[in-house]
Amino acid sequence: MDQEKIYVPSVEEVINGVFKESYRMIESSPLPTDQPAVADSITTDTSSQKIHLNSATTDQLDTLPGVGTSTAGKIIDNRPYISIDELTSKKVIGTAAFEKIKDLIDL
Repeated sequence: MDQEKIYVPSVEEVINGVFKESYRMIESSPLPTDQPAVADSITTDTSSQKIHLNSATTDQLDTLPGVGTSTAGKIIDNRPYISIDELTSKKVIGTAAFEKIKDLIDL
């Protein structure tokens, strides 16, 4: 889409759990032979209904309590996130709003 941002995490970010990605995407990317298998360090939870801050659309973010179209736009404009706490440290949303959504979001 126009003005869409794409963030590609480093192997270290994926291995250390800073950035989670689905197994399907990772298995197609080659790894250096001296690195442990990325897929081994990732747990896939298909039952999770959390909204992923680094990949969610405006419509998906809009479903969160206290998040409207304007706030969803701010969330998208401040990507990528390394931690969900960055929503408050980057002053994207206030502490009260963050408390409402922190259990509903993931990276």
